[in-house]
Amino acid sequence: MTSPEVLYDGIAFIAEAFHDMRAKLVGSLTEADLVYALPNNPTLGEQLADFLGIEAFYAQSFASLEQDWKAYQRPAALQTPADYLTAFDGSFAKLKTALSAYRPDQGQAVTVKRGDWEPTLVQQFDTYAQAVLIVFGKLDIYIKALGKPLPERWADWVG
Repeated sequence: MTSPEVLYDGIAFIAEAFHDMRAKLVGSLTEADLVYALPNNPTLGEQLADFLGIEAFYAQSFASLEQDWKAYQRPAALQTPADYLTAFDGSFAKLKTALSAYRPDQGQAVTVKRGDWEPTLVQQFDTYAQAVLIVFGKLDIYIKALGKPLPERWADWVG
């Protein structure tokens, strides 16, 4: 087995599984689904917009090596599932590009400034992965309330 050439290669399985599950979930939605809201909660579209913003914010942190959550603002909801698919493809490409800029040995040496905490790139990716799973948990509730099927692999990763 050969060593990965870039940091992204070492975490590609997780990142690409998340991207695939998200694409399948979003691809199964309709415009009407995007405006669905559980009582006293954002719409499904607003939840997806927040997910998009979170991924973009993490992608930026890998490029800039800084992340200040006080500066985070949820993006506006998009109009169609196709809009979300395009936007998620773009944010995922930025995440992949940013992580591909580092060698594997830099994963434990390079840090991201997050105020009082400076996680390594590997720790920052782990935190990103946990954030994705939290958002998947939220989306799980919406999709079940809508009576829609969940993507394959969802049960293995989310429950």
